[in-house]
Amino acid sequence: MRELGGKVAVVTGGGSGIGRGMALAFADAGMKVVVADIELPAAEKVAAEIAARGARALAVHTDVTRRASVEELAERVTLLKTEISRLEEAATKKRASRDAANSFFKS
Repeated sequence: MRELGGKVAVVTGGGSGIGRGMALAFADAGMKVVVADIELPAAEKVAAEIAARGARALAVHTDVTRRASVEELAERVTLLKTEISRLEEAATKKRASRDAANSFFKS
C-alpha cells in the first residue's frame, strides 16, 4: 500500500456512517481530511474528532446533488492543498537555513 501520510483525503458523506469511518481511518493513516457532508454540524463533529486525535481536518458543507456545491468543494480543496504546499515549503527552507547555521557554528 502506498504511503498516505501528508496527503489530503476528501470524504463526501463524511459526517456519519461509512463516510465517518473512512474519514477517521484516513486521519489515523496520517492524512489531512476534508469532511464534506450536507449536514454541516455532523461534518464539524467528525472534524473535531479528527482534530482531537492530533490530525488536521476541515468540515465543508457539500450537497453532491448540486454541481455548484461540488465545484465549491473542489475549489476549497485546491486552495487548501496550495496553502499546505506553501507552508511545507517555508518549513523546509527554515530547516535548511537552521541546519546551515548549525553546521557553520560547529566548524
